[in-house]
Amino acid sequence: MRPKKKLLLLSLLAVLGVFLLALSAQAQSLTPPLTPPETQPAPPGAVPGQPQAAPVLAPPAPAPPLQAPLTPAQPQRPVDLIVTIVLATGKDETFSHDIDRLEIITGPGGAVEMIHLILAYGGERNTHVWYNYDQVAKLSYRFVTPEGKAKLYVRPLQPSPTTRELTDRLEPLSPREFR
Repeated sequence: MRPKKKLLLLSLLAVLGVFLLALSAQAQSLTPPLTPPETQPAPPGAVPGQPQAAPVLAPPAPAPPLQAPLTPAQPQRPVDLIVTIVLATGKDETFSHDIDRLEIITGPGGAVEMIHLILAYGGERNTHVWYNYDQVAKLSYRFVTPEGKAKLYVRPLQPSPTTRELTDRLEPLSPREFR
């Protein structure tokens, strides 16, 4: 074995030994010391010099019942629409309770280009999930209630005409310019 590897192995063993020593010292400090029976105080009403009857042990107290967290539970939104997206990698993602809006974005030719989900958590519409349709193997959605149909939007994207021609030359940014 090379000296460098041997030194590394020895230092690793030394660190492991110190760790185990510290762990055993901590475990010993957590356990109460045992006292021999002759030094334990006699129970009340015992006569010195006479043999003691075995103490009657009471059954262990039952464990307290588990308590629910004290935070108030937020009511779940009703299920109006169920959306399942299977990615090209095989991973599938299902959304149901938290859907606020499903937008299917189509290009100028009518082909689906993107899927946009707006999710609502705790009454806030703060989560947007975008899927590029090139990475989606399958999109399925099911309307559970009539309100679910109102959550689906098909948004066609149309190219906008240019309002003016760019006449000024734009200087390229250097890699260190980040503002």
